[in-house]
Amino acid sequence: MSKNVAVILAGGSGNRFGESIPKQFLEVEGKTILEYSMLALQRHPEIDEFSVVVSREYFEKVKSLAEKNGCTKFGKTIAGGSERYESSLNAVRAYEDTPDINILLCDSARPVLRQRYITEVIEALKHYNAATIAVPEIDTVLRVNPETMLMTQRLDRNEIFRAHTPQGFKYDVLRKAYEIGLKDPDFNPTDDTGVIFKYLPDEKVYIIKGEHDNIKLTYKQDLEIIRKALKCLENE
Repeated sequence: MSKNVAVILAGGSGNRFGESIPKQFLEVEGKTILEYSMLALQRHPEIDEFSVVVSREYFEKVKSLAEKNGCTKFGKTIAGGSERYESSLNAVRAYEDTPDINILLCDSARPVLRQRYITEVIEALKHYNAATIAVPEIDTVLRVNPETMLMTQRLDRNEIFRAHTPQGFKYDVLRKAYEIGLKDPDFNPTDDTGVIFKYLPDEKVYIIKGEHDNIKLTYKQDLEIIRKALKCLENE
């Protein structure tokens, strides 16, 4: 049975959020945003190890958070990249010596990490080589010409999902997709399932329906939504 390794991607600087520290280190209800993901992974019985990708200046802070919370499954601190995909790539490279694993990638800014998300991604990897949490679109979706700002198409929202995390992969498949993608001069993906879909088109990406409160902390008003969702998670 493959080992299940999760990696929290916390390499972003959060400059757009307007705080003096990266948003993953902001506190909500007495814990940093990052701690909620760390604790969710620590608690899950099928996660064997988790690591954190972060800027080198925060290595010691991450280690102290792991120690403070008794995170016995904490593995590595991995240097983040200037782009999100570089952080994912660094995570992949950090596990080159243990290729027979499932690797789950989690956004640090999505602290509402339900246990069922982890369970269902791991279960999906028994049948597919890639899987992601995603939520159905609830608004009408329009295709627009960005130069003229004129509508060019109305898309069927029943076919539109927004990719969230965790995203799970067979390690060798994700590594292969990155090896191919890095040869593309225009390579600049925004998520890891996109790397699979574009560079390994024969691979199927399984979609698991998530909840709309699994939002990524982007704006300050998101903090209240996250606070309420985390309260609900206490009863999970």
